[in-house]
Amino acid sequence: MNLWNNLSSEKTLSLHDNGYDLLRLLLAAAVVYTHSYAVGGFGPEPLKSFSKEGVILGELGVLGFFGLSGFLVSASFARSKSLGSYFLKRARRIFPGFWVCLVLTAFLFAPAVWLLTGRSLGEFPWVGPSGAWDYVTGNFFLVIRQHGVGTVLSGAAWPGSINGSLWSLFPEFACYVAVAVLGLGGAFTGSRWLLVGAAVVAFLYHASTCVDGREAFPHVPTFYAFTTYAPYLTAFAVGACASVWRDQIKFTWVTIAVLAFSAVVLLKFGGFDIAAPILVTALVLSAGGCFTMRLNTDLSYGIYIYSFPCQQLLYAAGVASAGLPVYFAASLLASAGCAWLSWTFVEKPALHNG
Repeated sequence: MNLWNNLSSEKTLSLHDNGYDLLRLLLAAAVVYTHSYAVGGFGPEPLKSFSKEGVILGELGVLGFFGLSGFLVSASFARSKSLGSYFLKRARRIFPGFWVCLVLTAFLFAPAVWLLTGRSLGEFPWVGPSGAWDYVTGNFFLVIRQHGVGTVLSGAAWPGSINGSLWSLFPEFACYVAVAVLGLGGAFTGSRWLLVGAAVVAFLYHASTCVDGREAFPHVPTFYAFTTYAPYLTAFAVGACASVWRDQIKFTWVTIAVLAFSAVVLLKFGGFDIAAPILVTALVLSAGGCFTMRLNTDLSYGIYIYSFPCQQLLYAAGVASAGLPVYFAASLLASAGCAWLSWTFVEKPALHNG
């Protein structure tokens, strides 16, 4: 009886008494896990084979990140004293770590991969077209225009990008701007219908791309890139709505079990693609709301942005030959080490100074 009471006791979403710090780490680890298959050359991951629509765990991790971000960033806007202070907080959180990561990816990780694959450092493309300097300057404002550094990744299992995680930072910041625009219109106070309208539009846009693909918007080239962002923008919008109505949202561990079961069924038999932004966001927010664990060190962002170049480096060093478990563990440890350095010497000082 006591167990049932614990499982069925109702809870509401909280900005403070929650386990979102731990969940962010788990979501980052999910992304590292998926990238281990691609960068390590291990073929498709099990979830992709299990799911009817070819879903991968890393995709769920990024959706969870966006849903959580919508929940927390919307609350951050509501607490901000001015529009300038809001954007300053958001810029401090994302740009310093990103810029340092860009520089280290171009001038540390890429040369290391170059050396490990038996080439002379004197021939490394420091400058010139698609060189290391172009990689930093071309990607400086979050839009990833250059994915590699010269021919550094020739022979790699995943030659398409030296840091494939960074693509999501641009749509993330675009969501920050959307929060400001909606907030100025009163979406987080008296005109909450604006937020609901934005969430509905985002979902319909997402659903149309699931049904019709990118061809859903054939005559609007500007939207082409955003077709791939549609589920993440929707997850962010759902998280923002949850933030506004957090005191009215009731859930239990039984609710979470039902959501998880629904997700498994949809993954196996189809329909998960359309439901994913809502379902994953609901799962993450409710699961994190059922326990409290606050961490003083936030490694999730650092793990996310450093894991991919770490994995490219480990692949060049031959670690993947030891098998997936070893490669994944080494990837997680290496990116966690980089994340600790990033948090200690870049992210935390940027957040606490100025």
